[in-house]
Amino acid sequence: MGMGIRTIRRLVRPVPVVYVTRFNIATLAKAPRQPMHLDPSWLDERIALFERFCVPKMAAQTDDRFTWLILISAETDAAIVNRLSRAPNAELVPIAPNAALGPAIAARVAKMGDAIITARLDSDDQLSARYTRDLREIDWNGRRRFAAYFTKGLCLDAASGAYRAVRTPLNQFPAVFERRQARDFLTVHAHRHNELYRLMDAIQIWTKRPMWCTVVHGGNVSNRMHGKPIQAPSENW
Repeated sequence: MGMGIRTIRRLVRPVPVVYVTRFNIATLAKAPRQPMHLDPSWLDERIALFERFCVPKMAAQTDDRFTWLILISAETDAAIVNRLSRAPNAELVPIAPNAALGPAIAARVAKMGDAIITARLDSDDQLSARYTRDLREIDWNGRRRFAAYFTKGLCLDAASGAYRAVRTPLNQFPAVFERRQARDFLTVHAHRHNELYRLMDAIQIWTKRPMWCTVVHGGNVSNRMHGKPIQAPSENW
């Protein structure tokens, strides 16, 4: 029997990318009749923003190999839960009042592998369609744990549709890269988004194209329009 050449393909499993979004974790208004995170009017506005801005860009990811953890109050209305569950690759995670988020997320991702990328995404904001793909292309450079920030983004006025270009070093869209060590993964919610450098190395990545968008609307807590006015980006930015 003649000898031939065999081609052996080794499939390398990509490092899991896990997005973490806080939807209606318990917070109290200054003088509430009921907790704000369960208020029907607030929830209606929040789910509308989520479906209008956040979901379409996640559905458009050029690399759709990701998990989307959506953190919700354990008391969330079933109709809202049903709408959230339709988000791409969504896994809803009920959180008890005053529970620490870091351990809850770490427990959820513990069995996903010996390395993990967790990324923060607010429920009313957007990511570039290439975000997942570009996260996977970041060089670990021998590090076992670090935070990464894409510095270039956009601000969008939801009312007028006006865009501005911004560059923010320690922004609200960090990703934490970790290889398993003696203890559990820390995850992106181990500390405030702009203070992760207190726990690990933090790198800033400069790109020519915007990688994220902060949506400014009437319900924002702290976001305001800023940056250089620009024309609207292409639909698949």
